[in-house]
Amino acid sequence: LLPLILLLAPACKSLPEKDPEDLITANVDAEFTRFRPVALAVLTVDAPARQMRKQVRAAAQRQLLDRRKYSPIRLDVIDARTDRDGVFKPGSDLEVDATVKIQVLRWVAMKDRSMYRCDADMVITHTSGVELYRCTLRDGGIRVTDLADATNDFRNCSNLIVGKLIEKLPNCPPAPE
Repeated sequence: LLPLILLLAPACKSLPEKDPEDLITANVDAEFTRFRPVALAVLTVDAPARQMRKQVRAAAQRQLLDRRKYSPIRLDVIDARTDRDGVFKPGSDLEVDATVKIQVLRWVAMKDRSMYRCDADMVITHTSGVELYRCTLRDGGIRVTDLADATNDFRNCSNLIVGKLIEKLPNCPPAPE
């Protein structure tokens, strides 16, 4: 019995046979088009590692602009008007349509660090308080091809995580005619 257990033990680290698409749930509120969020503030990211927080936030900034055509506000401008928790300071003159909050809950490297499993959430909330978009990634498989160093690891994984989180986010709504 002991040899059988030792033989099967490495399989505990293998990836489940699930389609990653089944692990992503996204909800776009019916009011999304009415509110037309364009200027988005990507707030401080909550993640297990400091380097990951920076990389995920930068990836969100880039991908919201490049892939979904939103107008994210520059991160340094947001940082100057928010506290450490991403809450706008009293009297802040920054005009935003909505805030983006991302939380990476779990980040686990598989055997050779070429695959990570992660849990992450993304919420876009209109300034009125209406939640316009929520995406949940659970047990997502993130495959990394460039293992040159830890920074590339975080950058590549951050891009892939954000890509999955915004996959079902509609493109920026066009201006009304």
